[in-house]
Amino acid sequence: MPQLIVGCDLSRAFIDVCQNAGRAISRIQKTKSGIMEWIETLDPTAVIVFEATSGCDSILMDTLGARHINYARVNPRQAREFARALGVLAKPDRVDARVLAQMGQRLPLTITTPPKPERRRLADFLRRRRQLVETRKAE
Repeated sequence: MPQLIVGCDLSRAFIDVCQNAGRAISRIQKTKSGIMEWIETLDPTAVIVFEATSGCDSILMDTLGARHINYARVNPRQAREFARALGVLAKPDRVDARVLAQMGQRLPLTITTPPKPERRRLADFLRRRRQLVETRKAE
């Protein structure tokens, strides 16, 4: 049986989900409970493919990592170039989810290793420090 590849496009409040580059695209709430409910329906060997977004993808990464679900966090530019190579010029979220699923099926993507909690905490501190420095510069 072929491995289940799921393309996910993240927006502020929702995640558009496309399984195995099929026509059917569903939408789930981008909350921990919404993601957990969706994960319960997945095959444990599934691979989730989504674009790296600064901070917007952390809830998905944390939830997938906690449930030991494999995921590939891809560079948005590479995903866009892959879409262009397919002849897909439109950029709606539902199309992105399908393109990401196709990308997972056709390219050998590297499974992302979830960051350790200490590293995540350090990154949060550094992000906050950067914000404070920018605020101080603005004053």
